[in-house]
Amino acid sequence: SVGRLRRVDDGFALEILDTRPGHEWVHSWKDGARLREGPAQRPAEEPARAPETPAPTGPSLALALLGRVSFTWPAPSVVPGVARPTEEQRHQAPHRVLVDHAGRIWISELSTRRVHVFEPSGAELGVREPRPEGLRLHRPVDWLGARDDGSLLVSADGAVDEFDPAGAWVRRSTLDERLRPRWWFLPQSGERWEVGSLHEMRLVGADGRVQRTSERAPNGRWLEALWLSSMDRDGSLAVLDEPIGVARDPAQWIHLFGPDARPSHSLRLGQKVDTSRAGAMALRAGRLALLVEGEVLFLREDGSPIGTAPLPSELHEPAFLFFAPGGDELWVFPHMRAEMWRFEAPG
Repeated sequence: SVGRLRRVDDGFALEILDTRPGHEWVHSWKDGARLREGPAQRPAEEPARAPETPAPTGPSLALALLGRVSFTWPAPSVVPGVARPTEEQRHQAPHRVLVDHAGRIWISELSTRRVHVFEPSGAELGVREPRPEGLRLHRPVDWLGARDDGSLLVSADGAVDEFDPAGAWVRRSTLDERLRPRWWFLPQSGERWEVGSLHEMRLVGADGRVQRTSERAPNGRWLEALWLSSMDRDGSLAVLDEPIGVARDPAQWIHLFGPDARPSHSLRLGQKVDTSRAGAMALRAGRLALLVEGEVLFLREDGSPIGTAPLPSELHEPAFLFFAPGGDELWVFPHMRAEMWRFEAPG
């Protein structure tokens, strides 16, 4: 059969052109459930678009290196091009990284799901051990989330493990298998952002109830693939929107939302951000840092450029970017190495 698929306001509509033209079946984006069927309706109207700000690259910058921090780690770091990593190095290699509002640095091991927490100085604060019951190893952590009180959330293998501030395991809960959203905890309120990989983002209250769902960007476009996101200290959120498949507009966009989930504005990117790098974007105090082919693009939140700076070649594969809590430093974590490079943050 020959069909036509298109968006409607509350989902997607399928029309079979060679057998039942003019008749459509409407399904929900959330779970695929059929909502209704009947005569084909007009496509959903795009709302009036807010101004779209181009994001120029700005001048070339030189990053001032302030120092390097080495973390105590159970296995030697993997240094690209030096030696083939051993089995132990691969399984216990540093993987996901999170810097929380207090500046604590959380780093997971690739295969074991253990998480180490450090001070910015490199002093180790402890280790979070996953509960063995139901644990399937060699399934890397998808993301780490932390509340202000130091409790930790670890997402892997379709579930989230929660640890209290003292490091004790609390519970394991399952995630939406379709979206597997990334959680960002807003300061002090107990609320969290849930940013799904496809089509939508939600603001969830401390009681677990969804307060607001967004399927459109500030410029009125439908959200597509939200692989990267970053939250500022006030709870404002930036998401990188990646087109899916053959899109009318192949550009990447940065969309910004206030801490109340209200849309702010959209920035059209002229350079390609590698979305396979899970930490390739950082947001702090009105500034954005984006990892673009071994360089860091710095933008102000309004889209005006600060500049582009190359990273030292010794980093090999930079994997995560974070601004220090005060916003005066950029912290860069190389891929599978237990260390942090500190740079002065421009602008």
